[in-house]
Order: sequence, then structure tokens, then C-alpha cells
Amino acid sequence: FALMLGVALLIGQMAAKLHREARIAGLRERRAIALSSLARDLSGALVIEQIVDIVDRHLPPLFGNDIALLLPDSNELVKSVGAHRADESVAQWVYGNQTEAGAGTQTLAAAAARYLPLKAPMRTRGVLALTPGQTGVMDEPELKRLLDACAAQIALALERVHYVEVAQDALVKME
Repeated sequence: FALMLGVALLIGQMAAKLHREARIAGLRERRAIALSSLARDLSGALVIEQIVDIVDRHLPPLFGNDIALLLPDSNELVKSVGAHRADESVAQWVYGNQTEAGAGTQTLAAAAARYLPLKAPMRTRGVLALTPGQTGVMDEPELKRLLDACAAQIALALERVHYVEVAQDALVKME
């Protein structure tokens, strides 16, 4: 009886572990698909408005209720673009220091949102402000890695659109 009980407990534990690993693999797959979909849509964006629409469509289901994109103007002052707004003073600090701040960080932790710099290879292209739908959501390492990957994709798309605009301006000047 004791041997049978021991084997049953062992099999039960192994089954529970396998079930948990299958659930985690499913979550990772959904996140990989979401990142792939975001990258695919961003690769086709030709103007900043399209990038804002793509961000508004893809990021809220993954991270929270309110996602704001803040981009610099000609004076290097960040302003909210799109329908969502965020604290521009915190965003300006993040843009200037190229360090994340806000909720869940050690810097400016009283802010309601988390602010991430959108670092592209040449320079920082803006700030992403994320107000999580649940407290503690941004403490998960996998969600943090996914958020960093999404921010990098957005930054690359913004940089690509910037250089397309520069090339168009140069073409108009040459003509």
C-alpha cells in the first residue's frame, strides 16, 4: 500500500509539473505571436500616425489599459501623440536621461504610469508611458522582457519613419 501511495504521489507531482509547464509554454507562445504581430505591423508603417494606431491596437491587451506615446518636437520637448495622455514632465525626464522611471521603478515611483525611453540605434526617439491594468503586473520578468522588446520595435519603427522623412525632404530640396 505504501509503495502504491508513493508511486501515486510521484505521478501526481509529475503530472502537475507537466501541466504547469504546458501552461507557461502556452503563455510564451501567445506573447511571441503578439510580438511578431507587432513587428510585422510596424514594419509596414510609413508615418507616425500609423505607428500610434499600431501601438494603441497591440499593446493594451498585453500590458494594461492605457498606453501613451510621447514624441519629441523640434525643440526636443516630448508631447503626447494620439488619444492617450501622460505626464509630460516625467516623460521629459525619461527622454533626457534615457532611463525608465515611474510606477514600479526606483525613480519617480509616485507616477501613475511606467515610462520607458524608446531607444533606437542612433538616438532616443520618444517615450512609451504604460499604466498597468493590475498592480504588480510589471513585476513579472517575462512581461518586462516583452515590454522591452516591444519598446525596441517601436523605437526602430520611429527611427525608420524619421529617416524616410529626412530622405523625402532631401529629395524635395534637390528638386
